Amino acid sequence: MPALPTNLARVGAIYKFRARIPTDLLRFYHPKREITESLRTKSLSEARRLLPAVQLKYQQEWANLRAAATDGFTDLTLNDAGIAYVVAMVEHESLAGDEAIRSAGHYDIEEIREYRERLADSINTLRDAAAIRDLALIRPAVEEYLRLKKLNPVGRPEDFDRLALAYLHGAIRTNETLLARMRGDPVPISSAPPPPPNRALPAIPAHPSTLSGGAGNGTSLYSLFEYWRDAVPGRPQRTIDDFEKRVRAFDALTKHKPAERLLKADFVAYRDARLKEVSPATVEKDLSFLKAIMQFAFDSDKLPANPAAGIKVAKNEMDSTRRDLEVEDINTLLASRIYTQSHRPRAGGGEAAAWLPLMALYSGARLEELCQLTLADIKTEARIPHLRILDLKDEKADKQIKRLKNVGSRREIPIAQKLIDHGFLDYVRYLRQQKQTWLFPELKPDPKYGRRGASWGKWWGRWRTALEVGGREKCYHAFRHVFKSACRASGVGEDIHDAITGHCTNHIGRDYGKFPLEALKPGIDLVAYPELKFTWVWTPPQSK
Repeated sequence: MPALPTNLARVGAIYKFRARIPTDLLRFYHPKREITESLRTKSLSEARRLLPAVQLKYQQEWANLRAAATDGFTDLTLNDAGIAYVVAMVEHESLAGDEAIRSAGHYDIEEIREYRERLADSINTLRDAAAIRDLALIRPAVEEYLRLKKLNPVGRPEDFDRLALAYLHGAIRTNETLLARMRGDPVPISSAPPPPPNRALPAIPAHPSTLSGGAGNGTSLYSLFEYWRDAVPGRPQRTIDDFEKRVRAFDALTKHKPAERLLKADFVAYRDARLKEVSPATVEKDLSFLKAIMQFAFDSDKLPANPAAGIKVAKNEMDSTRRDLEVEDINTLLASRIYTQSHRPRAGGGEAAAWLPLMALYSGARLEELCQLTLADIKTEARIPHLRILDLKDEKADKQIKRLKNVGSRREIPIAQKLIDHGFLDYVRYLRQQKQTWLFPELKPDPKYGRRGASWGKWWGRWRTALEVGGREKCYHAFRHVFKSACRASGVGEDIHDAITGHCTNHIGRDYGKFPLEALKPGIDLVAYPELKFTWVWTPPQSK
């Protein structure tokens, strides 16, 4: 069999574009290391025809990223002078920052003792890496530091390795100096920073650029939140608002303590205070936001450590046992007026009130994934009707129309035969005859975040509570867990139902390629609920 052209791969029966991400652009795609895009064809000749356009698209995308990455940057030649300049700058800023905090009297003895322990551990880790020349540990920090300083490294890969090794040795020296200060040894800071090796490079500031709000005040937690927020363009506004809410609450509790002075005890105090107000699951979520911000700051060399790391939330074993929807609950929901009397409450989005529970029951899809489906997302390929779960952006208006939880959520889901038996494809044909665009046209996006399922989710909570199917654990998302349980009970392989639900796993072997529809269809049709008493079939409005 002849070899396939470069960047062309066959996954199952479908041909795909596949390419490794250039090393200098990996940070823009983290944690991905390669790009795949379906060419949506089983024909080799058609795939060959489509491939050049996709190759050109990514070549242009990478050229644009490189141009944006170097906009306003200054070239730094990775010779001996350039490397010495970067290392001296890092050492000076770290020691000057410590001196500013110390001079302002912002350290207390408990913090000093905790820093001694942290620094000793850091030094051991760095020395181990230096001993075996493990530059993978330090390389991300070097890249991020150069980006923050708007320096564009110019040189060969081996020159960058020399910089990384020098940076590693500089980090060891700096931490040892800081540890000596924490032990009370007199270690003065140099009176003036070293000069740049040429006029094109920026001079090292007399005070560390990471300290804000005046000399000695330290870095505010809110500024670290802003740094995290701005690091990735296009973060969902709802995610940003959730993070900001937790940061402001924590900041108020610690009385705006500088981030460099935050201790593990501060995060423990926050955890314990929140546990008096909300459930352990909510506290765990709150802490995850704070941990993410602190870890990102630590990874970016803005903090010497992440004191929030490793803090756990104790849970009652009984509380942590999920109480999903039971068969009796589902039978109650499916015996409601929605199905027996064709009741279509306005707040329930018309036909969405009937279809969304059934679609979740036979696909395990998330609420917003289903609410934002358009008729164009209902496709048939190889005689298999399926849903396309995709994100969508209006480039002209720079507005996200459809958004997914993560990259792994993009997928194609075969439409279960049970849904077809209930009349789903008849419903789709009816909408197309009516010249509709959305699968559920009566659902409207909320004005703040643009989520089409937000109002419906609130209505669903009221509706099921009225039917005495109450409890937070029996929310719409519970259908997703019911579907996963039904897959296991029906003998559907874990890899298949993970692919159907868009569930990300830690298994490396599943990172490459996706299952073709032909592999997913038998699995989704196996899913059954033998104890359900439900024979409803959708009929168009004019026939009711």
